[in-house]
Amino acid sequence: MHRLINQVRPYPWGARTAIPRLLGVEPDGRPQAELWLGAHPGAPSTVITPRGPFSFDELIAAEPEEMLGEHTVERFGERLPFLLKVLAAEEPLSLQVHPDAARARAGFAAEEAAGIPVTAPHRNYRDPFHKPELVLALEPFEALCGFRDPAAARADLDGLTCELAGMLRGDLGRTGVH
Repeated sequence: MHRLINQVRPYPWGARTAIPRLLGVEPDGRPQAELWLGAHPGAPSTVITPRGPFSFDELIAAEPEEMLGEHTVERFGERLPFLLKVLAAEEPLSLQVHPDAARARAGFAAEEAAGIPVTAPHRNYRDPFHKPELVLALEPFEALCGFRDPAAARADLDGLTCELAGMLRGDLGRTGVH
């Protein structure tokens, strides 16, 4: 077992005291929205080992089976197949909808083939992985659950001519979207 030093993401909607309280440190007055625990290249944890500190994603790349186990590597490849986030929201969050695994792979491949830079603000698929989510509330929490029927949502887009509306109509018109 190794100690992890994890990164805090300071998004404007974040609470100012919840994550510092969880970590046992003094708040600095700035919003601290997400504590990331994992090997995501955007904010990998630092792993403290007897040989010194290492970035978790680099340590997995160097020693995948030792860090993840043979079964995990066989099933998911040489990457940690999840990212644990502790969220502390002081303001409402934007709605996010994540694709299933097949759609994530196809969307990423299409945007790569189109030459859209991964950092482009209009890019939808920054990696080929799906992002299933689970919420475990540590204190009172309200969340939106459920979505409109895709056909009703598609009808709201009728008459709109922008490129995004066309793409959304196409997505909502596919069978199996729910």
